[in-house]
Amino acid sequence: MLLCAETAVDPIILRAWPKALHIERGGAARLDELVARIGTRAMVVCGTTVANGPILGRVRGGLGDRLAAVFDGVRAHTPLDAVLAGARALADCRADVIHVAPTYSMLADGLAQYLVWKQWPRWFMIKGSHPQDELFAEAIRHSAKKFGAKLVGER
Repeated sequence: MLLCAETAVDPIILRAWPKALHIERGGAARLDELVARIGTRAMVVCGTTVANGPILGRVRGGLGDRLAAVFDGVRAHTPLDAVLAGARALADCRADVIHVAPTYSMLADGLAQYLVWKQWPRWFMIKGSHPQDELFAEAIRHSAKKFGAKLVGER
């Protein structure tokens, strides 16, 4: 599995054969090189929000000819039918690398877990005015409830 997040400050590479987790700013531009290290063709796994936004274009460009398929059927809470559909898509395209483009829910859950771990359970959220900002804000609200934090205000 290969995960490239565009928001990481310093590169992070975790390896546990046969998997690799690679996170770095601008990593999408290097996907062709990164996939070549561990396989030949990649299937991108994402939700519809990522599929319809600018991230998928950068991922497609970074993978070039190594892109085997895009599975955009990831849904909230990972229902079994979505997992089985993804497994069928992987078998059909014969990719040997999976690239996961994180959803807003994944990013919000990670942030929430970190903030709760740091014992910062009370949050004030400032959101932008774009439609994507509202989607991410909704994911933050959900994650706050899930991990026992409290949004004390938002603007």
